[in-house]
Amino acid sequence: MSRNKYARYISEINHVPHPAPSGQKPFREIFHIDSTDLSTLPFHIEIMIIRRDGVRDGVSDVLPVPEEIAKLMMKRFHAGLPNEPEGEVWPPLYRDEKGQIIFRGWPMYHTADEIFLFFGTDPENPSDLGGEVEMWLGQGEDAEKYIITKPTCIHIPAGLVHAPLVFRNVRRPFIEVLCYTKPVLDEHPVFVLPKGYKPPK
Repeated sequence: MSRNKYARYISEINHVPHPAPSGQKPFREIFHIDSTDLSTLPFHIEIMIIRRDGVRDGVSDVLPVPEEIAKLMMKRFHAGLPNEPEGEVWPPLYRDEKGQIIFRGWPMYHTADEIFLFFGTDPENPSDLGGEVEMWLGQGEDAEKYIITKPTCIHIPAGLVHAPLVFRNVRRPFIEVLCYTKPVLDEHPVFVLPKGYKPPK
């Protein structure tokens, strides 16, 4: 009997630091794993450490993306998906006039259900998130804003447009967990911002 019979069910979780100014940590750090890492895994999972205020999705979230991270994003977001765009980038990744790859977040929907979990890191006060999350659900004029200040679960049914997602008043790092209920994430940007959305300055 093989001693590594179940090894295929175990994988380290990848850490991908996001760009940040020299000498600073990014406002969030991400760990992710899906079927491109662990072939038996039926979900795409992301774990993020939110360190300070920032925008995860939304047109104010405009960041330069190193080539290696852009390639990783393309691999994970468009691994054999139908209607995959040709070329190396797709919205929200694009090349500017200088040839640099830029990430610009937009509201989006997916073809499977998604679950967001937010929870704090203070063991003495587990009901305190440590900051605020502004989450938009719905599209355009029908979008609704929700403010989250306590540990919360958000279910995003397949096809529901969501984002921008804004982190505000972060007093203590907190955790965001995202579980997408397919082996590989597919992301479809919607180029319409919610009425009333005001990007952070």
